Amino acid sequence: MPHFPEKNGPDIAGAAALFDYIQDLVFLMEENQGTFRYVYANPAAFKILQLQENIVGSPIEDVMSSEQTELLIRYYRQVQTTKNPVEFTEKIDAENRELIGETVLNPIVTEDGQCKYILAIVRDVTERELAKRALIETKEKLEVFWENATDPVFFINTKGEIIKVNPAFEKTFEYSEEEMVNQKGSIVPLHMKSDPKAIVERILKGETVNSHETIRLTKSGNPLNIISSYTPVRNANRDIIGATIFYKNVTELKKAEKDLQKSQEKYKLITESAFDIITLIDSAGLIEYVSPSNEKILGYPDSAYIGNPFTTNVHPEDAFGLIETVTSLMDGDKPATIEVRFQHQDGQWIWMEVSPTPVLTDGNVMQVLTIARDITERKRLQDKIAKMAFFDHLSGIPNRRTFDNRLQAAIQQADRSGKKVAVLLMDGRKFKQINDRFGHDTGDAVIKEMAIRLQAAVRPVDTAARLGGDEMGVVLPELDSLDLAEETAKRILASYEEPFTFNGYDIKMGAGIGISLYPDHTANEKQLIKFADLALYEAKKADRDEYVIYGRTLLDNVLF
Repeated sequence: MPHFPEKNGPDIAGAAALFDYIQDLVFLMEENQGTFRYVYANPAAFKILQLQENIVGSPIEDVMSSEQTELLIRYYRQVQTTKNPVEFTEKIDAENRELIGETVLNPIVTEDGQCKYILAIVRDVTERELAKRALIETKEKLEVFWENATDPVFFINTKGEIIKVNPAFEKTFEYSEEEMVNQKGSIVPLHMKSDPKAIVERILKGETVNSHETIRLTKSGNPLNIISSYTPVRNANRDIIGATIFYKNVTELKKAEKDLQKSQEKYKLITESAFDIITLIDSAGLIEYVSPSNEKILGYPDSAYIGNPFTTNVHPEDAFGLIETVTSLMDGDKPATIEVRFQHQDGQWIWMEVSPTPVLTDGNVMQVLTIARDITERKRLQDKIAKMAFFDHLSGIPNRRTFDNRLQAAIQQADRSGKKVAVLLMDGRKFKQINDRFGHDTGDAVIKEMAIRLQAAVRPVDTAARLGGDEMGVVLPELDSLDLAEETAKRILASYEEPFTFNGYDIKMGAGIGISLYPDHTANEKQLIKFADLALYEAKKADRDEYVIYGRTLLDNVLF
């Protein structure tokens, strides 16, 4: 077992007992003849990195690769020079797995001011970093889905006006996005003008409209059979602001359904080439036929389904709803679409939109035909779109739209409760100099760090938002007096006192804050923001971090 040095080194041997039992990797490095050598490594380091017992006393060049050695020595020198801790994240060579470590280098300074020893503590953050990587990949997939989806997808406002369409929409209907947004094109037949109006009325009631069958026209005048789904989109106050619409062009499928009634052979030919999963269920609830697309989408061959219940591989939470839908259809009820999770052969769950249709023989329902479409990406896109609408893409905190909505809601609540609302507007100090000196990547990192510290300094009921650039704002609802607003401003400014370390640089952050109070300063929402901005302008006159309340000056801050 490696031992912690007791002589000829820092007198911290007692700490070895603690280090021996922690899960983080711990190393003690000593400067020696122009390089650094290992004088201690805890058991976790030996176990995870499969280190040799004889590394104690060895120079770093004998243990690490040349690339890692160069990087670590640079950081060790930085710690010796500044005598301040340095943090960084790096990929570490570990046995049989990828390991990402978050490293903190701590200087051990002797009484004579020398820093000969450095204590390195490495935390395994592999899971966290891989999760971040997965989030980025998911975002990229959502963007790819929007651009490359084969089905038309578009957004409407509460008036039913189209505000955005995807490329598949333009390809299907031959209209450009500009033509649709400027209402220079129409895909609704004249005799069906009431159709979209009725849908909008249902959306405004909060209904989700699934599998609505209708007819739409291309720019060339060709009619298309469409199955559409409408999902309401809400803002932070849960108010409906529009809807996301998905179209499925089933013109060919409709024709195929008619052919299906005439010829079983034609039916097989069509279903076997369909992208959606087509399943035929008998009156006993057993699967008679499943199209080849099932294996492409879910990974199972048809033999895994034929003769088995139609709930095979259905998520337990969704099985009852699917049984109820199919059973009611067999009892003579109208068809109803249901969203169900099916298990893929690799174990993951795939969201499918299942549309059952009765197959009649002499007027009786003898079989049920279901068409199931993979909507997994659609589900993810809906969640992503909802987040993108109300949160800032860079910092991850609420955006201006959410800020305005929360302020409006806070004012309405204050009118009912008789309490007050404070608005804090904040600008970073010397942010342009940070951008100019360190680059925009560093500037972006500073904005993210500012947002993190800002959120940590406010209450859970408060709203911290990025309004643009390095400008941020806070809504403080339900206040009894101005005191809490001042306390919050002081806490925010104090949170920026600690420098932010990025790419080996210690970057000093700071801010100016302007404060206005509802209804003391004004009962008008726009004026409230304007007054906070005027107070911010006054605060920025100081050559230091400062806050100013509307109606006061920097001198008043000293007097108060």
